[in-house]
Amino acid sequence: MSAARVSGLFSIASICFMWAVAGWSPSEARLTAARLLTAGLMTEGQAADTLLIDSIRAGQVLIRRLPERLSGRTVEAYNPVIVPATGWLHDRSFFWRVPADLSGTFRFVIAANARGADPDTVFIQVQVSPQ
Repeated sequence: MSAARVSGLFSIASICFMWAVAGWSPSEARLTAARLLTAGLMTEGQAADTLLIDSIRAGQVLIRRLPERLSGRTVEAYNPVIVPATGWLHDRSFFWRVPADLSGTFRFVIAANARGADPDTVFIQVQVSPQ
């Protein structure tokens, strides 16, 4: 087995482990990792860099400050990969206007770009409780 393939399998295993700890299923982890690879936002051998977990009540606005540095580098910009229609990024912050009738666990993916490096991956998990 080639080193690149072993590295890619290790990355997917890392994501599965991280998501298992957060209560996400391995099939969701593989699907999101595959989407990131296909979109060119993640390369084989790259694992999830950060998992952020929040909780909020339905009808409120989530404001999540994103890390200034990842993997020892200053983040120049954040780009949405998988975010809700009522969510947006501004500078180093992620905002989400949570619909009043929503509840459950939701997962979002944001790419963190640093000069001269491949994008890092930020995963955000939000637990929404009813009003």
